Amino acid sequence: MENFSTQVARLSPFNQISNGHQRLDELDGRMKREMGAIIKTSRDQCLAYQARLSALNPEAILKRGYAIVIADDGSTVYQVSQANTGEKLQVRVSDGEFEVIVD
Repeated sequence: MENFSTQVARLSPFNQISNGHQRLDELDGRMKREMGAIIKTSRDQCLAYQARLSALNPEAILKRGYAIVIADDGSTVYQVSQANTGEKLQVRVSDGEFEVIVD
């Protein structure tokens, strides 16, 4: 059984304030660790989305060797059947455009 002086010391306002400060420090550290983990996860997700968007960027696709072929009416040519002999087409590649005539 606790003696009276130990009990008074344990229940003193100073001791309770000290314990409260210690608890606040513990909670503050925990909050900072949790927020750091949340921020890291969010940053990683943003970087993953950025990489996916970059891969879908038409400019990135052109840099991989593909081209966009555009008819006189502005439509994109994606099948041979859309091109007619003698027709002028614009071909867009990664560093510019040039014109071709369908043979």
